[in-house]
Amino acid sequence: MFKKKIVYFTMIMMFIIFVGNYGVLADDYVYFQEFNYPEGDFASGTDNFEFTHNEQGTSYVKIIKEPNGNTYLSIGKSANENGYSVSRDFSDIVAPFSSYIIEFKVKLNATNNNTSFNFYDGAHFNIGKSANVSQSKLEYHDGFNWIVFDGTFDLSDWCTFQLRVNKEKSTVDLYINGELIIPNVPKRYSSHTFGELTIIVNNSAIGSWDMDDLKVIGITSCSNEDYAYDDMIDFEDFGTGKLISGIGGIIFDNTQTDASVRIEYDAQTNNKFLTVSKTEAGNAFMVQRPYNSVVSEYSTYMVDYRFKINGNGLFAISDNSNFNNDGLSLSFDTNGTVSYISNGIENQLNRTINLDTWYSVRYVIHKESGTADLYFEGSLIERGIPAYDDSEFGALVITVGNSAIGSISVDDIIIRECGVYTGADWQQESEIDFENFSKGFIISGEGGIEFVEDYKAGLFAKIEYDEESQNKYLVIQKNTTNIGFSVRRTYTSLVRDWEDYAVSFRFKFNGTGTYNICESAGTHNRGILFNIANNGALKYFAGEGAPGAAEDGYITMSNKIDLSNWVTVRYVIHRATKTGDVYINGILIANNIPSRGNVDLGGLCITANNSVSGSLFIDDIVITKLDDYIKSNELLIELRTIHGYKGLTTDTIFDYIMVSDGVSVRILDGENEADGIIKKGMVLEAKHISGNTQVYTFGEEESMLSDIFYMNNGFVTEGKFDVGEITAQCSYKKYRLSDQFRLIIAQYDEEGRLMNLACQSSTNASSDLIITKLDVIRSTGTMIKIMLWDQNLKPRKDCIVLEPYPEGYGNPTVSKENFDIFLALGQSNMAGRGKVEEQDIYPIPGAYLFNADDEWEVAQVQFVNNKWLGFNRYSSVKDEKKYQGLGPAVYFAKTLAEALSDTGREIGIVCNARGDTSIEQWQKGYAGSEDFNLYEEAVRRAKIAKESGTLKGIIWHQGCANVNSTGYIEKFIKFVTDLRNDLECPDLPIIVGEIAGFGDSEEKRDKRMNFIRNYLKELPKYVEHCYLISSAGNSDIGDKSHFDSRAQRKMGKAYAKSALMNIYGISQPQKELINIVSVEASAGSLNVNAAKDGVTSIYTWDVEDTYWSAPIGSYWIAYFEEPKSVSEIKSYFRNPWNYTYQYKIYTRFNGEWSLAVDKSQTYYYENVDLDGCVVDVLDNVLADAVKIEITGVCDIDGNPITSGDIPAACHEFEFR
Repeated sequence: MFKKKIVYFTMIMMFIIFVGNYGVLADDYVYFQEFNYPEGDFASGTDNFEFTHNEQGTSYVKIIKEPNGNTYLSIGKSANENGYSVSRDFSDIVAPFSSYIIEFKVKLNATNNNTSFNFYDGAHFNIGKSANVSQSKLEYHDGFNWIVFDGTFDLSDWCTFQLRVNKEKSTVDLYINGELIIPNVPKRYSSHTFGELTIIVNNSAIGSWDMDDLKVIGITSCSNEDYAYDDMIDFEDFGTGKLISGIGGIIFDNTQTDASVRIEYDAQTNNKFLTVSKTEAGNAFMVQRPYNSVVSEYSTYMVDYRFKINGNGLFAISDNSNFNNDGLSLSFDTNGTVSYISNGIENQLNRTINLDTWYSVRYVIHKESGTADLYFEGSLIERGIPAYDDSEFGALVITVGNSAIGSISVDDIIIRECGVYTGADWQQESEIDFENFSKGFIISGEGGIEFVEDYKAGLFAKIEYDEESQNKYLVIQKNTTNIGFSVRRTYTSLVRDWEDYAVSFRFKFNGTGTYNICESAGTHNRGILFNIANNGALKYFAGEGAPGAAEDGYITMSNKIDLSNWVTVRYVIHRATKTGDVYINGILIANNIPSRGNVDLGGLCITANNSVSGSLFIDDIVITKLDDYIKSNELLIELRTIHGYKGLTTDTIFDYIMVSDGVSVRILDGENEADGIIKKGMVLEAKHISGNTQVYTFGEEESMLSDIFYMNNGFVTEGKFDVGEITAQCSYKKYRLSDQFRLIIAQYDEEGRLMNLACQSSTNASSDLIITKLDVIRSTGTMIKIMLWDQNLKPRKDCIVLEPYPEGYGNPTVSKENFDIFLALGQSNMAGRGKVEEQDIYPIPGAYLFNADDEWEVAQVQFVNNKWLGFNRYSSVKDEKKYQGLGPAVYFAKTLAEALSDTGREIGIVCNARGDTSIEQWQKGYAGSEDFNLYEEAVRRAKIAKESGTLKGIIWHQGCANVNSTGYIEKFIKFVTDLRNDLECPDLPIIVGEIAGFGDSEEKRDKRMNFIRNYLKELPKYVEHCYLISSAGNSDIGDKSHFDSRAQRKMGKAYAKSALMNIYGISQPQKELINIVSVEASAGSLNVNAAKDGVTSIYTWDVEDTYWSAPIGSYWIAYFEEPKSVSEIKSYFRNPWNYTYQYKIYTRFNGEWSLAVDKSQTYYYENVDLDGCVVDVLDNVLADAVKIEITGVCDIDGNPITSGDIPAACHEFEFR
């Protein structure tokens, strides 16, 4: 079209320069005229079009119909006569907008050589055409003269014109076919107003101006003037609606008709974000936001952003400056796969994503090396990923792929200079002066510096450089007062073998509020702890009840310190006693301060408390070992304790230990000097000529050996064995380093002759594990002995004797009528992802597990390929790649078998679960994608199993895969109905376990909680013999999806309790509910009576008037009509899936209050009933009133929540 070629990138830059103040489209258009009228004259006044033409001459305004059926407006005349104008007033339409666009399609016809037309809205343009010439000339008026544009256009066919009007600047930009032609054209006459399009047919014109698809597009203003240097792009500066390329530095091809870029607004979160979408498969669509100017001086920087996708196909987000997917690129498809390219190889993340769910990504870009580090949802994926195709970094590129139809949304793009550790092994660094860091923000973990809140809500840590002193230091900055912020630098590996050591550092503080600084191995606000306020007041934790300490255990110093200058702190740590001395500016403040919480020491942790707003500066952390006065090459000395001295005296001990120069020693038994045989508990006092004294305690006399642990074929046995592998192991700790041990497994025949032998000796290590294995090929008539001897062939443990299993072992011992079988079905939390621990490994008497050969064996976990596996190891549909750990079926079987042990009944479990499966996949006859025959296999195995007994019920745990779907109840009804029919058990009970009510995002958490409330809770209403158990109070394995071991034990016991109640009719008698005559609560409480209204549901967590709420620290009191014997208190706390309240319960009798329950330090609910209430058992305490005081609240990880965002809240308190 253009005779002058305009390079695309140049055009993009012109967009940035000339349309930077336009903003975003309020909608695609606020006016649209297609001229869809009958062919013929177009009357003046139609749709507010006004004409001035002479109806007696040759001029005309008419509708013309093309062969394809399209109609358009034609304005012209057939002779050289007076011209005229056609205008359309839009002033009312564009009044709300500071800027707008008038867009139309136009083509020109001319039968002479002097045909021209004027068109304007405030700014005037003229375009002319000659007969038999396709090209047209363009002029514009600069307010003084007509200026000829240097270029021509082919207007013999349709072209799209845009007048982009900026009312605030009183200018118009002219675009033709999406390209900026003339920017910033002023109004021709200052008296003219904007808001009216006028076309003038000039006197000399013989021909027509043909026009179609007239649109007016309103534009909201954009306040982001200096976008090029914006390092926080959260789109809050934009209006909502369709975006024009160039606004806020966001660049894309405006002409791609199947794609759009919009700013959207989420009213629920009060948040704006960018959405890039495409409606047709075909060409890819890319959007770029450069930030080269921001990062030009950075050697390393990080880019954070959030994204979500909707639709089908492939989407990508990359950091590169070339408007493509090179550099570092992260791609997502609608199957949930996330992948990236490293060294030319595509790698998939070991997780999937969901549609319409926000996820966070971080790129750390190392410009000098051309590499990047990738983080996804806070986890490091890979370091040092080379830029793909050697591309340069410097812009975020969002791509909707060729075949993709849908959208990708992006928000909260943050660019920061990044501080990078450039030293060697930071774990062995004893001098931390931050000179081995580059300047900038620190990523948690860099150089060993870790922090809890990762750049949220005005919180950050960074390395700064002082030009004057040429010194780098750490700055902990906090600009908000509603959340705490902890930074720690551990050095446990450095001091692991040290007895005493010193830690010194410098700090200063500029701001308000208080900081806690402690020496601990990682737990903030614990260990050797002191607190500093902005006014220089200092206090340290001396322990509750310590002399001079306040009630909270702190001692406040009388002198204040100047925090505007550097302050030097020195800790002297005594690891044996977990105590420390604190020096400030060289003065001893306190000695032998105990470790708060008795936590391990070995790190520096600084916590900016909620009240803090300002900066804390840290520098010159130095860790120094304080040498021991007593050493030994033969006896083990650790933490100032001497071991392995058996048989030694106060004289001969010095043949085994070395005393440093300048040190005098004496051995004490109590307060008196000892003489003779050394005994446990005596002490050795070593005094240096400097006056320093070290005290060593005599500990264990001889090397420690654990009990022998043994297994047969991966099963823990109780004195029995079978053909296969026998494994025995024993751990040891040498207290006399020359000791040696041998672990022996021997097999003997009927006559006591040795048949087979295996022996393994201890290593030279001071502590280790001996493992011995023996293959047994025959068991009948033989016996096994397991023995542990020392180097003198002296037995160190009693001999263990194993006998063969009796015939028929592993089969139920009761009749078919008394053998009750349960199916355990569902997805991953039924399959079990909990870690099997020591308490879980033993066989369960009276319980049997259906194995992979469709036969019964004693129910117990098994050690296979170096890991313990739970009951789902025999599932015929399990995912072989996933860990089949501890699931609820183990403790369901254990609890049920123990409860029924006196009834002559035994329990059988058929566990056939598979993770990440939906209710649709569990349907009978399912034939969709990922068909694992879930239903068919459950029925097949159940039918074989029930040949041995009676099918008694189903325990079901499934739903996480369905939180985004509908129709769950109907599908569940069909699933249960089909099962009952095919298994010929029309009344077969099914016990449903709630899914996890927590998640790794607020959105996921809300979806799961609503799924529990809207679907799972409702199932018993629709399905007979269906029962629900709560998942409230459960904890996770760290992924915010799968229950940990403690939670799986709880769920198993809850399933069993429900089965005993609802299937066997066995339950504990319940005492009568105590009537509450009145209540009282702390000031600031809301809905006080809600906690005694008799409504015990925990499922109205989002309905405020259904629960009592008050600030943390508040109390709620129930008064009884007369003294009652209280044995049980049930608390229906708000949202027990995600929060744990810490509390104390007091009872009153005869006017005196007594503490009955103290859960002020708990981090999880120990006793949760089937309906989700927290149960506390009392020993029939006589009381006329009960007070519950909420002392704190924790998240499911046990972290205290101190922000005040979570109030004390309870739906109901019950007393029995």
